[in-house]
Amino acid sequence: MATAEFSTLLLWLGAFTVILADVLLIVRVAGPFSPPRTRQAWLLTPFGFAMLSALLTPARWLALGLLGLAVIVHGAGHLAWLRGLGGAIGSAPDGPVARVEALRRRWQVQCRVRVCVDRTEGASPAMLGLWQQTLVLPGGWESRSDDREFEAVVAHELAHAERRDPLRIWLLGLLRSLLGWHPLARRALDHLALEIELEADRQAASWLDDRRAYALALARWADQAEAAARSGAGARLAGRPRTLLIRLRVLLDPTSPAPHLSLPRPLAALDRRSRRGPGRELPAAFALAYQGFWLALFEVARRLW
Repeated sequence: MATAEFSTLLLWLGAFTVILADVLLIVRVAGPFSPPRTRQAWLLTPFGFAMLSALLTPARWLALGLLGLAVIVHGAGHLAWLRGLGGAIGSAPDGPVARVEALRRRWQVQCRVRVCVDRTEGASPAMLGLWQQTLVLPGGWESRSDDREFEAVVAHELAHAERRDPLRIWLLGLLRSLLGWHPLARRALDHLALEIELEADRQAASWLDDRRAYALALARWADQAEAAARSGAGARLAGRPRTLLIRLRVLLDPTSPAPHLSLPRPLAALDRRSRRGPGRELPAAFALAYQGFWLALFEVARRLW
């Protein structure tokens, strides 16, 4: 029985790895021509397969136990973080609350949000709450309710609230706790987190009707967060400079593919060569090679079976 369960686990791991590699390749090739929401759906596919297939294997009770343990550990960590944060958060003054409410109505955001202020040194704006959305502003921003940067930050956080991103980000953390040991799974989850931010950036820039002004506000906001991190306060955004650069590049040059969607080196070299000759295009070459890969894989599986 143990041998059968071990063999099933190896088959599950192999299938999960192949699907992850497949989806990551598809995202890099077809991603530049697809919206962020579509790319998120692609990236979630391997994790849906992993969960459903694990529950159908003989080791499903082990899978259920690991899932329950991950939920408990991740949920306990989230609650401990919120409890530690609660002492520094208080209600915001009437001025910023009224300004946020006016912006919410102007941009026709359906969900209502509560506005609080975080007095912790080096705090960053954030949208919290899995069910009740709470916009947390850094201390000292009460006097900036008419600032353009204030509008940019509120637009970004309201875009998160409209799509229930705090819940989605929490689920990504749960998946990372459960499957983060797999390097391709970590990469896919990093892509998903970035796509969520890119989608919020796109919506916020649309509300402000000025991509460059929004990008400038984002860069200033990140610079303040980095300064706070150097002083010891720490900031989540400051630790991800590559993510910030990708977001700024997408905002300032929306017609070019994002850096994380660039072609792998072999396909990029093929693309450069195909541009020199008439009638040779990368999609056709990629489709032929891709079909050959899957036919070879199916043939190997058939012979092993």
